[in-house]
Amino acid sequence: VPAGYFVQPQGNGIPGPGGATGSGSVAGSGKRGPKGANLAVFCIPNSYTDVELHDIARPYGNVVYAQVSRHRDTGLSRGYGFVSYEAVEEAEKAIQGIHGTIVQGRALRVEKVKADEDSGAQQRTRE
Repeated sequence: VPAGYFVQPQGNGIPGPGGATGSGSVAGSGKRGPKGANLAVFCIPNSYTDVELHDIARPYGNVVYAQVSRHRDTGLSRGYGFVSYEAVEEAEKAIQGIHGTIVQGRALRVEKVKADEDSGAQQRTRE
């Protein structure tokens, strides 16, 4: 299971995980989108892979990163993951489109990553 799923924006025709073509992939790159374009997805099925998380997120914009969080000792899913988009507008569309979607009997919950929100609040208080 890859540590992370990253799609290079330029696309180079290299097949990625799951056989998808048109964009290269790099496992574990840790790439993030701009502030406000990074999402946490909760209540994902324990069987889900990074590729399946990416597939849920893909209809809403250009996904630059998708990773299911896994327990470091067991490798089992923790039931949540992270998705990053190239643009904030894409992330906002994804929140509206994915939040509440039922997958394998579980309602997905999608939020902006707290670190993005907290750093914006700190900047506003300093101004």
